[in-house]
Amino acid sequence: MVVRGDPTVVATLADRDAEVAGWYVGALDTLDRRGNPDRFAQAGLSLREVMNAVGRLAHLPQPAEGKLGEQFAKMARTWNDARRRSRCHDGMAWSGEIDEHALVAFTIVEETIEWNAANHVSRRAAFIEVARTMDGSGRTLPESEESRLWRNWDETKSYFNACAHHGKQTNEAEFRRQLERLDRFILQLFRRDVHAEQKRILELIARAEHGS
Repeated sequence: MVVRGDPTVVATLADRDAEVAGWYVGALDTLDRRGNPDRFAQAGLSLREVMNAVGRLAHLPQPAEGKLGEQFAKMARTWNDARRRSRCHDGMAWSGEIDEHALVAFTIVEETIEWNAANHVSRRAAFIEVARTMDGSGRTLPESEESRLWRNWDETKSYFNACAHHGKQTNEAEFRRQLERLDRFILQLFRRDVHAEQKRILELIARAEHGS
């Protein structure tokens, strides 16, 4: 099999999550199909998903299964059924004592709100957590530097997202520039940290010197 793209980037992703690495390779394969008139949108969709998987690549705890849209649909079905059956709803408004059907409706709304609060993490917070987790030096970057990294990351992700939704006219050179930028992000975030490796080597030397 021909490995497309920077082999170091592919290997870095594959070392952390083979499925995500497959999305990345698939995006590059699509991009190389010059006869495909929708290649920028299709490649952009896969690259956006690679960037969405940043927490997964860092092996951080992931939110519970399911999406807010699915939870909302469940809530809407339960709410509408309860509103239809409850004596507390006259077809226009709620009133009177809460009966068992109204209680079900209000409960599902509360559960959905609680689910979203427990499982929703802002994209910025997720990225910053990954950057801190993957930096093995023990240092904390200044807030201004973390903000700069986030803005650059979000700019690239927004670009691929716009391409995926056919919301941006782009060209080969522009798309490749953003792809190269993503490659640099991947290597910066997920390659073995130099400081951690140096620390490991020093610990090995110390143990050897002490005969352990």
